[in-house]
Amino acid sequence: MSLPLAFPVKMLAGVIAALSFATAAQAAMPEPPSPMTLVNMSFDQRMAHVKQVHTAVLQSTPQEVDSYMKKYDTQMSKLSPADAKKYEEKRQANANALTPQQQSAFVAQQKSFAQSLTPAQRAELKPHHDAWLANQNAIANKK
Repeated sequence: MSLPLAFPVKMLAGVIAALSFATAAQAAMPEPPSPMTLVNMSFDQRMAHVKQVHTAVLQSTPQEVDSYMKKYDTQMSKLSPADAKKYEEKRQANANALTPQQQSAFVAQQKSFAQSLTPAQRAELKPHHDAWLANQNAIANKK
């Protein structure tokens, strides 16, 4: 009698494992780090984060990407004026401190990501990205 019971249990476990794997393969965007955490990361940490986000974008829907961007915008808008100023100063300092090799690595990562998008993905993501850039500029100009 244990054989008939064991088989359905194993089948159920296999189905659950397959569903878990399928869900993990369609991973949604990660939670965005706080702006201050992001700006205080080392170059290598920021590059790893960029690669993680790029990978997630390729596996996510445009709505999930938009949600990620809105969460980050919300975090940015919650910064106090003093923290926003610190953030911008640190961001600029990070950009100015990049070595030519780091700049090349960053540009290569951006190009690689752009080339990995299909034309359909680009078309789907462009309005979300444009709206996010406009919002980032609005936030930056307020502070």
